[in-house]
Amino acid sequence: MSKIIIKNVKYLDRFLKSITKFVPSCKFDIDADKCSVRSQNVSARAFFTTNVITSESEISFCLSDLTKLYQSIKTLADFKEDDSDCVINYDGTFLRMKDIVSFKLTTVKEDVVRDTVTSDIKTQLKPVFGFKLRNAIMNKMNSMQFMSQDSTPKVYIYKQKIKGKDVIIGEIDNKVQQLVDSISIPLSNSFFGEWETSIITDLDSFGLWNPLTADDINVSFVTNGTAKAIISLSEIKEDDVYVKAKVLSSVLKQ
Repeated sequence: MSKIIIKNVKYLDRFLKSITKFVPSCKFDIDADKCSVRSQNVSARAFFTTNVITSESEISFCLSDLTKLYQSIKTLADFKEDDSDCVINYDGTFLRMKDIVSFKLTTVKEDVVRDTVTSDIKTQLKPVFGFKLRNAIMNKMNSMQFMSQDSTPKVYIYKQKIKGKDVIIGEIDNKVQQLVDSISIPLSNSFFGEWETSIITDLDSFGLWNPLTADDINVSFVTNGTAKAIISLSEIKEDDVYVKAKVLSSVLKQ
């Protein structure tokens, strides 16, 4: 029997909620320092880490319906009145909790969830340029889908001078087709690197860059010399507790 220690129920709630934005099922890898989840969907790959749950022994388990664990922990957070640690017992088949809220969840074999589990990034990706993006501005960009006739609008991100100052712009457009509507807004005035090209993504992928709904995120255009991609980094923390997310998505062509 392995014991999984929960240090902060509310942060575990946010950790699980962020994963459910990506996938319905996943694999958890837990050790004495942290918990890691590597997930993928059709739009992006995401790597989540947190120290809100740990275990003295290294354990791994898979859930085919992540929502059940998320809703169970959310319910626990609603009833729990103190900051004491909680324990989930894992016997190789079931996750069991006996606390003010009790539950039992069945785990599954890894081959059941293989389509939603990804491997670690095996190549060295070097940041070329990037910018800081506030969550409030990101939400504003996500709300601009009304402007596009495409089911999945493209987002063009580039540097432009506005009133003599360099600004990072986000534009919903389709530069391949003619006679299409478009809209652009300023995304950031905090950036780095030489912006020799635009970042092109789609709105679905863009909307996944901040699964933690952190106040702001760091977005980078990265390459290994051949392949090109977009990486977004976000983090929420309180005292010694943290939750981190790294999202890897593709760069689209014009």
